[in-house]
Amino acid sequence: MNYWRDKVLLVDSDHRGKGIGTMLLKLAEADLKENGIEVMQLAGDPFHYFSGIPD
Repeated sequence: MNYWRDKVLLVDSDHRGKGIGTMLLKLAEADLKENGIEVMQLAGDPFHYFSGIPD
């Protein structure tokens, strides 16, 4: 099975709430599917997960 894994997708706090993260995720999903990726895992590593970007 082809899979892709990344730890985090971030949007700068000055640009949140504008749909940028959603757009990035949708573009990534479309590109990965086009390249034969069947499983995508994002922020699946509990040791590297955090909420927001530290100031």
